[in-house]
Amino acid sequence: MSLVEVHAALRRLRSRGSVAELAESVPRVVQGLGFNRVLLSRLHGTTWIARSGLVAGDVAMTEEMLRIGLSTPGRTDVGWPERDVVRHRLPALVHDAQGNPRVHPQLKALMSTRDYVVAPVIADGAVIGLLHADQNGTTGILTAGDREALGLFAEGLGCAFERAILQEQLTALKRRLEDQARSLGDLIDGLCSGDVLEPERLAAPRPSYVVSGPLAELTRRELEVLTHLAAGESNDQIAADLYISAGTVKTHVKHLLHKLGAANRAAAMVRYHQLTS
Repeated sequence: MSLVEVHAALRRLRSRGSVAELAESVPRVVQGLGFNRVLLSRLHGTTWIARSGLVAGDVAMTEEMLRIGLSTPGRTDVGWPERDVVRHRLPALVHDAQGNPRVHPQLKALMSTRDYVVAPVIADGAVIGLLHADQNGTTGILTAGDREALGLFAEGLGCAFERAILQEQLTALKRRLEDQARSLGDLIDGLCSGDVLEPERLAAPRPSYVVSGPLAELTRRELEVLTHLAAGESNDQIAADLYISAGTVKTHVKHLLHKLGAANRAAAMVRYHQLTS
């Protein structure tokens, strides 16, 4: 296969948005490079565990390959071919798999593997997985050229994983910032809403059970929300009564439940009636 074909295969991966989508698409793309059997594995300690795979034209063998690769992880201990691949971060061409006791016994027995190529997938400076392939689709024989081509593809795949991981991290960060912004907006809404200049509001003393009891930790707004909650009102009803948003009510309910040690609204209602009776 040519360098152009490898680059074209890598370009096809760019449309995959998430890490999961990328991992699932790899075997099919590698098959397009001329390999009949492909296995992508994730590295975990000194083992490699199947993540996705493909046996051309054989769904049953694909499923069995993945089952074995999940239930019986491969090894990267001293003496195993994958050890040098991980240690030196270079692809390898492994000959005579059937006669090598350090080749995954169940997988080579399942597929009658003779030779195979394996390359490291590197992202953020660490080997995160291994890419195995065998059976050249044209000649059936693997060569040093197959090894170099798979190594080049795995190198580009690592970069693709880096981009996908970064994108997921940025998306998660954006979501957290948006949640925080909404919470801050609800808090400001709660502080600024209502008739704050109402004389009775400013002057009215708090009941004794509020001043000295467990309800003393609640803010005035939280106590108002709790009073309406205890009357059986929904968030929308409370929001309408207090001239605040339903999101602000939800935030106040969350805070007062925490302060009262109540697991839910019903428990908060019971707690309120116990303290004010």
